[in-house]
Amino acid sequence: GNEYRCFVLEHNQTEPFYITDLYPHIDQASIVHHIVLAKADRESISEASMAPEGVDCISGAAQLVSAGSPGSGMLAAWAPGAKPIRFDDGGILVQPDEVFVLQMHYYQANVNESFLDQSGYMMKTASAVDNTILMGPYGYTNFEIPAGDDSYSYGETIEAPTNFRIWATFPHMHLLGTGYRLHIIREDGDEECVVSSETDDFNNQLTYLFEEPILVNSDDQIFWECTWDNSTSN
Repeated sequence: GNEYRCFVLEHNQTEPFYITDLYPHIDQASIVHHIVLAKADRESISEASMAPEGVDCISGAAQLVSAGSPGSGMLAAWAPGAKPIRFDDGGILVQPDEVFVLQMHYYQANVNESFLDQSGYMMKTASAVDNTILMGPYGYTNFEIPAGDDSYSYGETIEAPTNFRIWATFPHMHLLGTGYRLHIIREDGDEECVVSSETDDFNNQLTYLFEEPILVNSDDQIFWECTWDNSTSN
């Protein structure tokens, strides 16, 4: 009952612009598992991918984009429970020669039932902002959760690549997830919590927008950890 479908969308703007607000519009909530919105250089998109009915993209929206394309990048993601996002003094830059790539993940328990879905994103834009914001998917996929383990945790620590500020974060796990935490380990060893929760609800996946952005220095480390319940009772 799973279907991943990607649609390439023109924005028809002739000048660079910034996305300041993102509002997910969910039409058929019973079948929409998630939405991923990305951008890509128009030249990196194949002609076949421009079909109005979209194309199958189970490996993700990134497979439509040529490797190393400088304009490619994730803009936003929606999962059940996610709310609209507003950056009061920042925005995500989009160029005239870029297109939007919208990935829809549908799930149907009854594969014989038909739906017409018009889900997507509404947005506000600005010609200039004080801060340019990037959305960066971050995580690690080469791990295994032991069978029967009711509280298995896995984490990673990486060096901060440069100085930057964290404006928001969107922890995302599936039905086995039970908790998560993201910390900044400062150069002197002190830890600063970015987000932490001992519960995780697939139907209430929150985007945390911070009242004040969190400064990360190039000498800091970023630590994240997720926990799952893989017991036979879950």
